[in-house]
Amino acid sequence: MAPQTEPVNTAAALRPHLFHRLRQATAGYPRSFWILFWGMLIQNVGTSMVWPFLTIYIRQRLGIPLTTVTLLIMIPTSTALTANLAPPDMRGRYMGVYSLTWGVGFGLGPVVGGLLNDHVAPVAMWYGGMALGLAAAVGFVALGRWLKVQGDSSLRSE
Repeated sequence: MAPQTEPVNTAAALRPHLFHRLRQATAGYPRSFWILFWGMLIQNVGTSMVWPFLTIYIRQRLGIPLTTVTLLIMIPTSTALTANLAPPDMRGRYMGVYSLTWGVGFGLGPVVGGLLNDHVAPVAMWYGGMALGLAAAVGFVALGRWLKVQGDSSLRSE
């Protein structure tokens, strides 16, 4: 009687190889870029996917905590990243521009959202926010890759 063998799960067989490839591809990236990347993706799920489609109860139980936690992770990380990218004698200017972007976003967000709501569809503002969030997530990875290629050593201590 032949010994019984279990079929090999393809995902389980490929997992070590895929994780090894992922580690090689991301080696040398500062940790803050990955925190911002994953935070932005989770933020997109919390706002773009949960808010417009689910009931009020599920929004309050899932969307608000998800959005709050990602903001609590991303805001200090992005502030520290901005300060670390700035030359020491220009940190005040970098932080001023960083703070200005918040004000611009608070000012333009309702205007653009209202235009999308009125001229396209009410759900278009959620999709527009999702597209901008995904673009920001890809932008964080691209910036990390660019700094990795440039050999920027100011962020290696993270």
